[in-house]
Amino acid sequence: MERKIELMLLRRRSFHAFRSTPRQIAASLVVLVGIFDVVSVLGNTAVSRIVSWNSALPFAIAHGTRTFVALAGIFLILLGRGLLHGRRTAWWASLLLLSVSLVSSLIQGIDLDTLAVKIAIIGILVWHQGDFRARPDVLTMRRAVRGALFALALLPLYALLGFALMRQWFVEPVTFSRMLHETLARTAFMSSGSLHSDRLSSRWFLDSLSFAWGAMIVYAVLLLLRPVLRPTVESSRDRRIARDLLYRFGDTGTSYLTTWPGNTVLVNGTHDAYLAYRLIGNVALVLGDPIGSSEGCTRVIDEFLDVAAINGWTPCFYGASKRHLNEFERHGLAWVKVGEDAVIELAELSFRGKAWQDVRTARNRAQRDGITFQMINQATAEPEVIDQLWEISNEWAARRSLPEMNFTLGHLTDPPDPQIRTGIAVDQDGRIHGFVTWLPIYARNGWVIDLMRRRDDAFRGVMEFLIAESALAFKAEGCPFVSLSAAPLAHVGREQHHAGTIERALGYMAERLDTLYHFASLVEFKRKFSPTWEPIFLAYAGTASLPRIGYALLRAYLPSLSARDIRQLISGINESGVPESSPNSDNWRAPVGTEKHGVRARAELANGPGPGLASDSKAARVAVIEEWSGERV
Repeated sequence: MERKIELMLLRRRSFHAFRSTPRQIAASLVVLVGIFDVVSVLGNTAVSRIVSWNSALPFAIAHGTRTFVALAGIFLILLGRGLLHGRRTAWWASLLLLSVSLVSSLIQGIDLDTLAVKIAIIGILVWHQGDFRARPDVLTMRRAVRGALFALALLPLYALLGFALMRQWFVEPVTFSRMLHETLARTAFMSSGSLHSDRLSSRWFLDSLSFAWGAMIVYAVLLLLRPVLRPTVESSRDRRIARDLLYRFGDTGTSYLTTWPGNTVLVNGTHDAYLAYRLIGNVALVLGDPIGSSEGCTRVIDEFLDVAAINGWTPCFYGASKRHLNEFERHGLAWVKVGEDAVIELAELSFRGKAWQDVRTARNRAQRDGITFQMINQATAEPEVIDQLWEISNEWAARRSLPEMNFTLGHLTDPPDPQIRTGIAVDQDGRIHGFVTWLPIYARNGWVIDLMRRRDDAFRGVMEFLIAESALAFKAEGCPFVSLSAAPLAHVGREQHHAGTIERALGYMAERLDTLYHFASLVEFKRKFSPTWEPIFLAYAGTASLPRIGYALLRAYLPSLSARDIRQLISGINESGVPESSPNSDNWRAPVGTEKHGVRARAELANGPGPGLASDSKAARVAVIEEWSGERV
C-alpha cells in the first residue's frame, strides 16, 4: 500500500519554478546586456540607429557617453551575481545603471533594438521586485566600506609618489593642479589632457591609476553583493520552545536530532512550530520536517523561505517525509526521493517465519554462548560499562579511513545524554561485544536507532541480536514501533517507467557509490527485520542548485574532511573500481565470525554468485554491514 501511495505521488508530481528562477533570468539578461555594451564600445561595433546625433555633439560629450556605457556594462556584469542571490542593492543598482545607460545610448542616437531590450529588462526587474529582497550583510558591508576608504586614502599617496618620481618625463610641468585634475579624471576612467608623456613607463603609470581604482571598486561591489553567511540569531528561549514542541510533536526519526549542537533553531512567530537548519556557504540545509502543529508548520516553512530569500540563501529540506510535499510545491520547490526509512511494527513482532531466520539464528547463538542483553542508560551506568563503550567506539573509528560523520549521525558524548537508551550484548565475563543506541521519537512513543558498534572479535550476528532484543524490550514497554533509520538512496531511480532525470541520476550515483559505501548492503541488512519502508525526500530550489546542495551535504556530514582524506578515499578504490575493503576485491578478508555463514555463501564468495543473484551476494553484503557496523543517513 505504501509503495502504491509513493508511486501515485511520483506520478502526479509537478515541478514548479522556484522563486530563484526570475532571479536567474534577470541576472542572465543583465549580464548579457552588460557584455553587449562593453563589446559595442571597445570593439567599436557599428550599431544601426534610426537617428544619430554623434556629428552634432561635442567630442567630450560623445566620448563621455561611450565611456559611461562601457563602465555601466562592466558594472552590470558584476551586478549579475548579486541579482542571482536576490540582493536588493543589486536590484536598485541595476535599475539605475540600465536607466542611465539607456539615456546615454539615446544621446548617441535612437536604436530600437537596444531601446526595447533595456526597457524590457527594466520592466522584468520592476515586475519581480519581490524576488530581490536579500539584505546586505552588516559585517560584510563594514568590511567593504573599510576597504574602499583604505583604497581611497592610498590612491592619492600612490599618485603623489608616482608624479614625484616621473615628473621629468612629462612634457608639461607637473603642478599640483594638474596632478589633481588628472587623478580625478582617471578615477572616472578618462583623462584631463593636461599631462602628456612619450615614455612608456609614465603612460603606464597614468593608466594604472584607473586600474587601481577599478580594482578597488570591483572588490567593494563583490563584497556588497555577497549573501549573508551567518545563520539567524537564536535565543535560549527559542531552544526552550523548540524542546517543548519536540516533546509534543516530534514524530520522525530526525526529530530528536534537530536540537543537537550545530543546528540553528528557527521558531515561527506564533511559537507553535520550529525547524532546524545548518548554513553551509549560502546553502541552508533544513534537517527533516518542521516540528509543530499543522498550521504552525505551514507558517514556519513560509517564514524560513522568506528568511532565505532575504538573506540570499539557497534553501533545502533534507530527509523530509511526504507530509509537506504539497507545501513545498506551493513554494515552487522541486523534490526527489533520496532514501527510505525502515520501520518495524512491534505489535505483531514474533520472529516467526523464514524471513526471520537470520535473527533467530543470532538469538540462538547468543543464548548458546552465554550472551545476554541489557538496556541501559549511559547517564546512570557503571564506569566500567562506559569505558567499554568508548573502547568499542574508538576501535570502530580506528578502522575507518575517513573522519566520523555528523549531521544525522550521533556519537558518544561525555557526559552522556540521559534521553538516549543503549542496548548492550554482554558475555558471562562482563565483556561487552557490541552496543546500539536509540533516540526517542516522543510524539509517537517510538525509538530510532543511531549508533551500531561491535568489537572485531564479537560473535557473528551481534547486531541482529541487539536490534531484535531492543525491539522486544521496547514492545514490552508498550512502544508501537522502532525505526532502523533511513537507508540512503534505497530504491531510488529503480522504477524506470516513472523515474525522472534526477531520480535516474541518483540511481546511477547509488550504483557507483555502492562500492564505497555499500548502500545496497545496508538495505539488505535492514530487510532481515521485515520493515515497512517509508520514503524520505530532498526538497530543493531547482536543478541548478543541486551541485551547491551536494557540496553542502558533504560538508555537513564531514566538516573536517581534508584533502588528505579525499586522497585516502580515492586510493581505497583499485583499478577495477572496487574498494580494497570490498568483498569483490582480491585482498578482502571476511570479518571475524563470517567464515561459517554457510556452504552456499562460501561458494558464492569463492566462485561468484549463483543464478539470479547480483555480483555482491547477500551474504557478502551482510558481511560488509557487520564490518562497518551500520552507518546511516
